[in-house]
Amino acid sequence: MTILCILGLALCATFASGEEVCYGALGCFNDNPPFDDRELPQSPSEINYKFELFTRNNPNTKEDITPENPGRNFRASRRTMFIIHGYLTSTDFEWIADMRRQLLQNGDYNVIKLDWSDGASPDIPGLDYPQAASNTRVVGAAAAHLMHTYMNSAVGVNIANVHCIGHSLGAQTCGYMGKWLAARNQRLGRISGLDPAGPWFAGDPPSVRLTERDAAFVDVIHSNGRGAIVLLGIGDPSGHVDFYPNGGGAQPGCGLTYNVHDNRAKRQDVDAWVACSHARAYMYFTESINSGCQFTSNPCQDIDDGEDGFCDRCVPGSSCQFMGWKSTNSPGRGKFYLDTYEDAPFCRN
Repeated sequence: MTILCILGLALCATFASGEEVCYGALGCFNDNPPFDDRELPQSPSEINYKFELFTRNNPNTKEDITPENPGRNFRASRRTMFIIHGYLTSTDFEWIADMRRQLLQNGDYNVIKLDWSDGASPDIPGLDYPQAASNTRVVGAAAAHLMHTYMNSAVGVNIANVHCIGHSLGAQTCGYMGKWLAARNQRLGRISGLDPAGPWFAGDPPSVRLTERDAAFVDVIHSNGRGAIVLLGIGDPSGHVDFYPNGGGAQPGCGLTYNVHDNRAKRQDVDAWVACSHARAYMYFTESINSGCQFTSNPCQDIDDGEDGFCDRCVPGSSCQFMGWKSTNSPGRGKFYLDTYEDAPFCRN
């Protein structure tokens, strides 16, 4: 039995391990360690996830697809991109539409927006985030099952051509997608983790959180995982390449100003400040897709050194990296530092 308190919310919950739920082809999910600090994931019908396909054939009108029906516009010959949102959001958010448009401008892809908004905002007072964090296990399995089914059917998908892009809890969902496929001897091509969620994941073993094991290539942007008072992201390295723009904490342009005599305004401004830095990860990635600016990043084993100005150079063609979409264009691996502008366009180099 685990007793867990959520800091700052004066809320404690007791979790008893040893239970299991099974959801057909998605598999079984238990709450044994290391999953004993959260509830079991909800069922697919409760999470109510949906796969919304966009291609150059239907760039502005979604086509709902399922494992049984890939739709009219899906083509296995194209690369397939998943975009997965995080906590308290949905595919209706404008940043997802922006990313979808940039991807289809870049290439003739299958772009799948995975909506799991019911599971990302469960109606459980006080415990909705832990439940949403647990639900990522089922959502990741569902995305993997979709591609696994297409691979083994007449559709003929190559899993190596599948790229999962996720923000916050969506990044952790991509990790579970990769784990589900790996358990079936398949290797997801790429995961781009955009400020992967930290609460309920930071410090956990690889079986719980996104790691470089979950795809052939994993690139991660940390925009709210270090040094801030409130952290929504994870600061620990989680991929083959980990980018720490502006140190990976509070991002420039996400200022914190408030009236010290108004506690309510203070709390609202702190929330907005943290959310702004957390959101910069998907803004940077979206900008990087078609920008002529490379988001060139410098190797930096100690990110504090980067903030002190000691990670200010790299060797083109070897140790440099390019944050975001173009990170596969460089052989560099490890941790990387770069500075950005306060406003879009953010790329400085």
